[in-house]
Amino acid sequence: RDVLRSSPGHQLWASLSPELPRLAEAAPDEFLTAVDHWFGGSTDEARTLLRGADAGLGGSCLHGGLLRGLECLAWTPEYLVRSVVALGRLASVDPGGKWANRPSESLREIFLPWRPQTTATVEQRTAAIDALLRRAPDAGWLLLFALLPHRAGDVSGQTARPRWREWADAWDETVTHGQYGRVLREIAARIESG
Repeated sequence: RDVLRSSPGHQLWASLSPELPRLAEAAPDEFLTAVDHWFGGSTDEARTLLRGADAGLGGSCLHGGLLRGLECLAWTPEYLVRSVVALGRLASVDPGGKWANRPSESLREIFLPWRPQTTATVEQRTAAIDALLRRAPDAGWLLLFALLPHRAGDVSGQTARPRWREWADAWDETVTHGQYGRVLREIAARIESG
């Protein structure tokens, strides 16, 4: 917890990357507060971390642990909004890169109508999307369009799951036609009203 309270810069986030999912799970509030505080300082720090070490064959994904930590927290409704807003703020400044794990992809996989990777209800997921639209509107709009059924043979990876908390234990990847339709109606309503 003391490490998270020390206002980490992108170098510390990068060096702690393998441990960040465990830190997020062990101290969710402190982790999210540290992310908020860090991001509140300078978006250049976030861009640098997200750009990573892309040079050459030996480049490394410096932001992977941060994304996995936020994905882990999104499994529980208790931390869904805060983790989604953090991912959205990161997605808003993401310069892109050669790594496939991007904040926008984490958001998409958490909210996919046919395979949401959270135990949150449809109502809780909708509230989280609304919070994202308020706090990181660019990322929120991109998410809405990414969730529309427009790709044939769409696939999804697995987001990071908690190892010691029971947040994902109740997850059932079965989505009924009714749930799927409700989610799509909520997405369409936001697009129409926007």
